[in-house]
Amino acid sequence: MVTEPNTEGASLPTGLEPLLELGPDVVGARVRSVVINIRWTIAVATALAAGLALAAGLPAFTGGWSAWGFVCLLVLGLAVVSAYHVRLARIGRKPVLVIDDTAVRINEPFNQVAVRLGAITRATPLSRDVMLEARNGVERRGRRTRARWVAINHAKSFEVEPKVLAEYLLSRAEAARSISVDDAS
Repeated sequence: MVTEPNTEGASLPTGLEPLLELGPDVVGARVRSVVINIRWTIAVATALAAGLALAAGLPAFTGGWSAWGFVCLLVLGLAVVSAYHVRLARIGRKPVLVIDDTAVRINEPFNQVAVRLGAITRATPLSRDVMLEARNGVERRGRRTRARWVAINHAKSFEVEPKVLAEYLLSRAEAARSISVDDAS
């Protein structure tokens, strides 16, 4: 499970990798390539379904407004689902979770959050997600929120296992708290 030590002396779990282009102590997690391939497959399948629905619904354009509206809404809905999965797949191999000296940054399309490491008091791995408790440590769009809990959604799709990620985040949070206490002394 342990691959190499990072600069703090703690071992870096399998699935987390150093992101030297972002800094010396920055590590991150990427989405598994299998998940990316599944997202592309879903995007293509729903785009094909939208095309088939449009082709099959062309006779409805000569009918009443209710049939015409149903076909348009069906095609539009399938196109939106396809576009959503294209957006997720285009993230590709970019790191979706970045851990630096001060914060954990989640870079998912609908969950862009920064959590101060020193504020994390609990990390709970669930079946698919990891829940972080960080009272007064959650930021969205650069502004601190009153949120107490933050979910790392779909952590099961990352290259690192959720349980190992939770343990690593707790160890980094403890190290960040000890550094801040040492600085205050």
